[in-house]
Amino acid sequence: SVVLPLLVPDSPTVVWWPGTPPPVPSQDPVGALAQRRITDCAAVPRPLAALELRRQSYVAGDTDLSWTRTTPWRALLASVLDQPHEAIESVRVECQSSNPSGVLLAAWLRRALALPVQLVASRGPGVTAVTVTTTGGDIAVSRPDGRVATISRPEFPDREAALHRRTTEMLIAEELRRLDPDEIYGETLAALADPQAAAPRKSSKSSAAPAGPSAPPAKAPDSRARASGEDGADNGAGTSSASRRKSDL
Repeated sequence: SVVLPLLVPDSPTVVWWPGTPPPVPSQDPVGALAQRRITDCAAVPRPLAALELRRQSYVAGDTDLSWTRTTPWRALLASVLDQPHEAIESVRVECQSSNPSGVLLAAWLRRALALPVQLVASRGPGVTAVTVTTTGGDIAVSRPDGRVATISRPEFPDREAALHRRTTEMLIAEELRRLDPDEIYGETLAALADPQAAAPRKSSKSSAAPAGPSAPPAKAPDSRARASGEDGADNGAGTSSASRRKSDL
């Protein structure tokens, strides 16, 4: 291999495919050399099909930038739901159609809260809102402009929080800060096998079925979720060109 002579012995190796990755990254000749393998479902023509392939082929050390894009959302939601609130009845995630980050965020919430999560298509950009319906009213995080989120909850004034969409370079930098396997990502991918994990559907807010008054209170998502960062295909591993899409979740 041309790559082997370039590797420094005993140094961590990370492989990134900016475009279409091999079907099983860990079995690729280059991927097999790496401790971390980074793909991006949003960079291929069929993002949700690519996400399903990532689920089927996952091994420890794999990660995807669609998951990295959810980091600020997960950190913010964990912080919001760590505050006292009434029992959670239902959850709704709004995102662009075929947005893999929205699907992963919904799967993470469903696994963390042990409740169904409705996935609704919005005009974007990326993930635009998460609404948690409680017996005392809605707790919502809304980011329609891709820059600033508005947090609203019953009996409190609305407040704003920075929730910018990040560049690809920033996403890669986050992944390079951590070289051990991302267990939460693997568990969230596994949760996609649940029949409730589906592509976003057109908005029908009145159709969100609550879990019912007898449902036990749901726990807030684990705040240990990685809180260090965020939402045309080429073959091979390397760096992206200036023309490649750099927008985020």
